[in-house]
Amino acid sequence: MVDKARQKLILWNIAVVISLLAAVVLALYFSISSNIQNEVDLELTRSAATIGQTTRLVPVNNNPGSPPALSSTPPPAPATPKKVDDEDTGTSEGVEGDEKLETGEDVRINVSNAFYFIVDTKGNVLANPRQITSNGLPDLNGLNRALKGESFFQNIKIENNISIRLYSVPLRLENGQIAGMLQVGQDMTGHEEQLRNVLLISGLIGVIGTTLALVSAFFLTNRALVPVRLSMQRQRDFVADASHELRTPLTLIQANTEVVLRNKNKTIGEKADLLEDIRQETEYLGQLIASLLTLARADTNKLEYIPEPVELTLLAGELIRQVEPLAEGKKLDLKLNLPEDNREIWLLADPLRLKQLLLILLDNAIKYTANGQVSLTINQGRGQTVHIQVQDTGIGIPPDKLKLIFERFYRVDKARSRSEGGFGLGLSIARWIVDAHKGTIQVESTPGHGSTFTVNLPTNIPQALRQL
Repeated sequence: MVDKARQKLILWNIAVVISLLAAVVLALYFSISSNIQNEVDLELTRSAATIGQTTRLVPVNNNPGSPPALSSTPPPAPATPKKVDDEDTGTSEGVEGDEKLETGEDVRINVSNAFYFIVDTKGNVLANPRQITSNGLPDLNGLNRALKGESFFQNIKIENNISIRLYSVPLRLENGQIAGMLQVGQDMTGHEEQLRNVLLISGLIGVIGTTLALVSAFFLTNRALVPVRLSMQRQRDFVADASHELRTPLTLIQANTEVVLRNKNKTIGEKADLLEDIRQETEYLGQLIASLLTLARADTNKLEYIPEPVELTLLAGELIRQVEPLAEGKKLDLKLNLPEDNREIWLLADPLRLKQLLLILLDNAIKYTANGQVSLTINQGRGQTVHIQVQDTGIGIPPDKLKLIFERFYRVDKARSRSEGGFGLGLSIARWIVDAHKGTIQVESTPGHGSTFTVNLPTNIPQALRQL
């Protein structure tokens, strides 16, 4: 079960990492691609503006049938052609008369990253400064759009699968009539190589990232499942220990009952010992089941916890009177140490759980003390806390066992615990009660000299109420 959960967690982690990496790579790719295209478009636009400022078409004669002529004579005052926006969808028709192309300077120097063509309304090339001879250039498919006044970008492919970015704008005569098209272009091969390198590097980063994600997911998942494994192991141990604890008294009850049934002729008085054993084991079972239910409800947060103001010194006095017969039966000296000024000590707590906590600690102290004394000390602690201490002169606890005594069903001396009526759940319940009250519990012990359990609980009562 845990292994399947680990596999699912690893797969989910890897899926999330791969998805994030893919999203980052795609976002990076499209961002760089968009930036490159925007830069190219800006450069093409500037080149077209530069060419337009130094070039103009002027009529040569009035013979409408003669072809356009090319002239390199610089105009006295170069006119700026009318700007046509992308949204301009005018329907100005091209002029089919004679016109010549005049240039004011060699614009190849100012548009060194681009090439350009100037064509007339019939598609005749009037200018090709770069002497481009590739098939498909200039691209005359957009001539009709330019003659309608449109300015537009387009991507085309020429021989050897070379990508070209083109910007086409209409060229106008001085009177504003459209007489041709200016087409500026740039080779996108270098930019596409950059994008391929970006993809390659991103792919390598993705592979490395996925590998690291796999390793980290395996490591982190194992760490995350450690508490789960421990919890499941504790649950299995709990079930095994509970089964063992239940099996022993049930076996004794069954055995004694069978003996009674086999000797039907004997009187009840003659069977008193067997019946007393059955009663004791039944009582033991009842206490064990009650403790198991308490812990089970605590684990599911279904155990009632109802805090209310409790006067601790009064509760301590009642508990001492309750356990005094147990101490007298073992000839132990039972002491209650309260503040010297006999002041009341109040705290906000569940009185039933607080009483259960003190009974567990006192009962354990009496059980494991053969001679000497058991004492309960109540004091006002530092700040808004109360200090509770249960001390005995009993058998003590080995140092290596101190961290285990709060585990369920753990007993330092299992044989002695069974004879004393304990089943290793009391201190687990005690720790839960302390945790529920946001307090702390500690133990100090010396084998052969006794143990001291110290509990500190917050009062949770405002200062103004404590002074009343």
